[in-house]
Amino acid sequence: MQVLLYLAARAGAVVSRDELMEAVWPGVFVGDHALNRCISQLRKLFGDEAHTPRVIETIPKVGYRLISPVERMGDGFSAPVEAVDVTVTTPREAARLPAAHLRSSAFPKRAGLVGGVVLALAASYALILWNQQAPNTTTRPLTTNSGVEMQAMWSPDGNEIAYVHRDDGAQSIWIRRLDADTPLQLTEGPRDFAPAWSPDGSTISFVRCDPGPCRLFGISPLASDERQILDGPVPAEGGRWFPDGNLMVWSGSSADGGSTGLLRVDLTNGQREILTEPPGGFRDILPRLSPDGVMISFIRRSPAGDDLFRVATSGGEARRLTSDNRTIAGHSWTEDGSAIVYSSSRTGVFALWRVGANGGEPEIVSGPAVRDPGGPAFAPSGDKLVVEDWIFEVNLWETADNEEPTRLVSSTMWDKQPDISPTGGQLAFISNRTGPPEVWRANRDGSDVLRLTNFGGPSVEYPRFSPDGRSIVFQARPDTQAELFIIGADGGVPRKLTTHSADDVAPRWSRDGTHVYFGSNRSGAWQIWMIPATGGEAVQLSTGGGFTAEEADDGALIVSRYAEPGLWRIANGVEERISTLPRTGDWGNWATTSRGLVVLDRAAAKLVLITLGTTGESPFAYSLPVGNLMNGEPGFAVARGGDVLITAQIDRVESDLLIVESFR
Repeated sequence: MQVLLYLAARAGAVVSRDELMEAVWPGVFVGDHALNRCISQLRKLFGDEAHTPRVIETIPKVGYRLISPVERMGDGFSAPVEAVDVTVTTPREAARLPAAHLRSSAFPKRAGLVGGVVLALAASYALILWNQQAPNTTTRPLTTNSGVEMQAMWSPDGNEIAYVHRDDGAQSIWIRRLDADTPLQLTEGPRDFAPAWSPDGSTISFVRCDPGPCRLFGISPLASDERQILDGPVPAEGGRWFPDGNLMVWSGSSADGGSTGLLRVDLTNGQREILTEPPGGFRDILPRLSPDGVMISFIRRSPAGDDLFRVATSGGEARRLTSDNRTIAGHSWTEDGSAIVYSSSRTGVFALWRVGANGGEPEIVSGPAVRDPGGPAFAPSGDKLVVEDWIFEVNLWETADNEEPTRLVSSTMWDKQPDISPTGGQLAFISNRTGPPEVWRANRDGSDVLRLTNFGGPSVEYPRFSPDGRSIVFQARPDTQAELFIIGADGGVPRKLTTHSADDVAPRWSRDGTHVYFGSNRSGAWQIWMIPATGGEAVQLSTGGGFTAEEADDGALIVSRYAEPGLWRIANGVEERISTLPRTGDWGNWATTSRGLVVLDRAAAKLVLITLGTTGESPFAYSLPVGNLMNGEPGFAVARGGDVLITAQIDRVESDLLIVESFR
């Protein structure tokens, strides 16, 4: 609300980001994402759009400006920042606000609704939401060690927290009592995951994945008495105990190798029952039991993104709780089981959100002071929340013939998903250095860094230069579905290329620049489609599956699939598998060059060169620090001649655990 009022008091003037943050959060350190989130919520309230603004305009590299006409209407509203009651004229009708709020006596009686939305009403509406979402919380660090602390879980009595600590490649289980100053290491690792307390607090189960397949172990929090709980492989993300202490739930496939759903596992005999069977291309992961043990919430993941679902512990039909198709980084039930708090990138940056146990519109949780939250977990009492506080630094590096790697584009945030212009002189990439992810462009030497898009919240991904270097196609989610856009390489207003109600993702240009290939689930399954670059009707090209595609030198179409390793060649209507690489999860880590196909082999920590028309693979010229390469998305680009390699490398990743107290 204070952001809105501060801009309204200076309507028409440019207000810098620094000025806004100092005015709204005086003397308090907050990251850029806090202001970005406020602006995003205001735009949502007014029905405004960042790239075609009518109310709040973003001034690149400076700040914001309220551009809608403002009318002062007396002293009927009291506000903490230069009290003012104003009407902002927009084409949106006041009916966009919930009727219950429009009837509230908190609104100024003199504020007219003729011609648009009343800013005083919007401010009061924001104030109501703020009072609901910002409890009097305090946030303090629980862990401050170097490395990564994650996957925290409270003991049943709420006095201890078990978690994973990773440093120098080793990963082990630790425990921290709330009344102690130092943590205690329980396991030696080197690859231990997913601690989970048994209902009586006597055992902490965990997953050990080295050597061989992952196995389920248990250990007492009071003694180092490791023991294997269950024979047979288990998923690395582990599971959660049922209240009886004999059953667990985790993610896995049925015996016939079907889809990855939730399994109910009897620890006494190893029997497994299927609880959920997601559609093809989906995976059900990270189950969490409700406090009464009746329901299980989980994440249903697909190439389009993540959403929350719930299912009864006895099985049955799963119920969808969110419809965001955004990445979810953990979730936890509230004490009374009425809601679920989860970490999501639904506005472009990660934040904590709350959704009802039966679904509904999610509400942002404004209290915790967390930069990049993940893995929220409530204490049994419900008044404390432990959350991961992440720091990622991803930078672009270049490796050229006979040269040492050079860092080109860097920041303290994420610079990723690179592409090289046809001339080799420019880079396109995704960065969140000013808040939500946007498309950026820079010279290959890292100079002249320019933000091209200004969506201000939606997920933006996968930029690709056109063959003439004048345009860039990319994927964005202004609403729920992913759509394709094209923008000039020097900026301008993005042009929407696809408008289908399904998801259109991972675009790449045809060799002559007249068409764009992309993956879509508009036929009910993920297939490769083609659309004219000027817009028009899309045509399906594959039948066996596909997520992204590009033309090879011989004119054939090379295709990768999201949930299946390998590459396929489509020519004359025939789909032929030509490689078992890339591996599952690296669907975007391959490129066509004049030398052949350059493909990532993550397990072997190398790039390989595949020459079409021959069998076998040969090493690519450049070494690759695969352990630091972005996963689950395109992490490198190769110049057409194969002489330049650009990689998005994780140069820094850290996470501490924070405790949010007095959380309700």
